[in-house]
Amino acid sequence: MQGAWVLLLLLGLGLRLSLGVIPVEEEDPAFWNRQAAQALDAAKKLQPIQTAAKNLIIFLGDGMGVSTVTATRILKGQMSGKPGPETPLVMDQFPYLALSKTYNVDKHVPDSAGTATAYLCGVKGNMKTIGVSAAARYNQCNTTRGNEVTSVMNRAKKAGKSVGIVTTTRVQHASPAGTYAHTVNRNWYSDADLSADAKTQGCQDIATQLINNMDIDVRQGGQGAGLGRGGGTHTHHSPRQPTALEPARVSVILGGGRKYMWGWKSVGIVTTTRVQHASPAGTYAHTVNRNWYSDADLSADAKTQGCQDIATQLINNMDIDVILGGGRKYMFPEGTPDPEYPQDDSRNGVRKDKRNLVQEWQAKHQGAQYVWNRTALMQASNDSSVTHLMGLFEPADMKYEVQRDFTKDPSLAEMTEAALRLLSRNPRGFYLFVEGGRIDHGHHENVAYRALTEAIEFDNAIDKTSQLTSENDTLTLVTADHSHVFTYGGYPLRGSSVVGPLLPAGLADGKASDGKSYTSVLYGNGPGYQLSGGARPDVDKSESRDPTYRQQAAVPLSSETHGGEDVAVFARGPQAHLVHGVQEQSFVAHVMAFAACIEPYTDCSLPTPASPTAAVQTPASPTAAAHPGPAVCPPSLALLGGALLLLPALH
Repeated sequence: MQGAWVLLLLLGLGLRLSLGVIPVEEEDPAFWNRQAAQALDAAKKLQPIQTAAKNLIIFLGDGMGVSTVTATRILKGQMSGKPGPETPLVMDQFPYLALSKTYNVDKHVPDSAGTATAYLCGVKGNMKTIGVSAAARYNQCNTTRGNEVTSVMNRAKKAGKSVGIVTTTRVQHASPAGTYAHTVNRNWYSDADLSADAKTQGCQDIATQLINNMDIDVRQGGQGAGLGRGGGTHTHHSPRQPTALEPARVSVILGGGRKYMWGWKSVGIVTTTRVQHASPAGTYAHTVNRNWYSDADLSADAKTQGCQDIATQLINNMDIDVILGGGRKYMFPEGTPDPEYPQDDSRNGVRKDKRNLVQEWQAKHQGAQYVWNRTALMQASNDSSVTHLMGLFEPADMKYEVQRDFTKDPSLAEMTEAALRLLSRNPRGFYLFVEGGRIDHGHHENVAYRALTEAIEFDNAIDKTSQLTSENDTLTLVTADHSHVFTYGGYPLRGSSVVGPLLPAGLADGKASDGKSYTSVLYGNGPGYQLSGGARPDVDKSESRDPTYRQQAAVPLSSETHGGEDVAVFARGPQAHLVHGVQEQSFVAHVMAFAACIEPYTDCSLPTPASPTAAVQTPASPTAAAHPGPAVCPPSLALLGGALLLLPALH
């Protein structure tokens, strides 16, 4: 009987969606006039917050171009039982907006390493390099020294703030590495990744830089001054290279990539990639190769020249208070069994230098705690004795949100909340980098459902942050490093599915010129390119609704490419009004530095922020007020949409 009832609901929903979902009130011109009047009234009342920012937060949606934001908005709206496009994301409700030009110095279409240097350090660089200017050359370790640039997170730490990184990738990945590393190869995750030249030339892997780069006595050991551009602390080379400034500290590190590692402001990074990935690495690393995740990735030349892998830089370059994400394997000696997958040798530690970077990091801080699962994270974040927290929840990148084990793996929102709880203890404020890093990975695979559900969880993390912080003293920016060749078109009916199993269809309205169906979501290139008997295969509704379905692509590639168009920057809080117009991506870092009156804007003369409220809820935007929930669509749509989730059980 229950199955028959569900089928009846689905039949009704399919009939309605075949006609499109048009809310009745939208047929009345008064509806749109009233909505516009409300939006205009809110705009007239908008007043910039002219004080300094105590806290700085940057949310980085890796690969979250404008088309991804649009499709995410529709999918999230449909998951709440609404047609979709009228339902605002949390980031949509930020009052200030700009466009960011994403090109690298040497490429029209960028990667996550060069872009991380721009929005985290304020200087554009070359593709595949992190934390170095464009004078440094990819994979040439000996071009690193003297060309390092300093992240805003580094400068925030020097100003007395706590700092943190959170990512869904490995913490040594290109984006988080931009906060702490300096490397000419983004793939030097551990020393195993260093080339022979890099080792000879003294380059450090990214994981080593994570531990070393900002937690050293700069007056000890060394020959000659090695001050890099931007005036930061740089230890991307071996200990033979001295540094010139006092150390900063990082207290929170959350993300993936554990196998690569075995009285100031607080700083943190949060990401769903490995914490050594390009975007988070932009906060701490300096490298001319974004792929130097560990010493195992370094070339012979890189090792000879003293270059460090990204995992090493994560520990060395800064004293990060909170580090959360993936990337365990880059932190532990080669062959060290992974605690979660002890029988899987492919997930073992990979470091050839036999260093246990996690132990080295813990030894530096009396209140340091390392965790690798959700339960331990929740306990540590509520423990007042914990001063520094590192959570590495996967050997490399963290699982996609749709594949996450809710009992073992924390969500991005949970990691972000944990980081905020620790960082907010510092009366001088904090800097936090949060990355939804696997949006990018879903797009590279041409699996749009994975990319968009990652973006929804990214928006959930922004929502949680809005509840725990105040716009009176916290500047929050939301942006992307680059876009993708991801399109949404084909005139789909209002209320029809974008991707995934929630609603039927997902197909464009009508047939293509070859007489076959096609999805409204497509890619310009990538592994979704298909031929069957020399022709494009047809797409049926059941196939397109599969969460693992790979959207069709026009050009065959093993991995889809980034897009070169501008990306959005959303802003709220003190000095958010400076985010306006069309700007270079490097402008983002300068807005954050100016808002907090840190280098090079220590003479900003901004008044101190007013006392914040305890917890601020995200205010409803004019769009949200104009669509007060279920009235937007028939009350039965939410019920019917939920019933669709039971469909697999009927097969």
